[in-house]
Amino acid sequence: MESNVRRWSQSPLLLKDFRGPQSGHFQVIDRRVWEFVNEKRNEGMPITRAVTGLKALDIAKELNIPITEFKDSICWCQRMMRHFGFALVCKTSLAQHLPRDFGEKLLSFQRYMIGLMKKHLYPLDQIGNDVGLKKETDNLAHGSFLF
Repeated sequence: MESNVRRWSQSPLLLKDFRGPQSGHFQVIDRRVWEFVNEKRNEGMPITRAVTGLKALDIAKELNIPITEFKDSICWCQRMMRHFGFALVCKTSLAQHLPRDFGEKLLSFQRYMIGLMKKHLYPLDQIGNDVGLKKETDNLAHGSFLF
């Protein structure tokens, strides 16, 4: 034990630069799970830790690795993700995809609404959305008074 302490004190730079093992114990499982995640991401499917864990257990079974040796844990998943440089995030699109005939539908709806307004002569104060605006009559009906 003392010899180790002496050796460590003689090489502080090596100790400072050491960052632990750079590959896991089951490199084959890590590599195949990484390939699986990349394949599913390219197909546009979301991947969770549970899915990666189940795939890792399936691969361990294929390789005849006993369950007592390989444990699928959150720490294993985080180390594997850090090693391969990816995060489990869901792919989302920037905007909703509009139908091809969107322009035609919009024009026909606008024409329909303009026709209704001309036909019924709606008062301008009744056109639009009443979003959460309370009127005095609503307040009086519920028993609160405005001063």
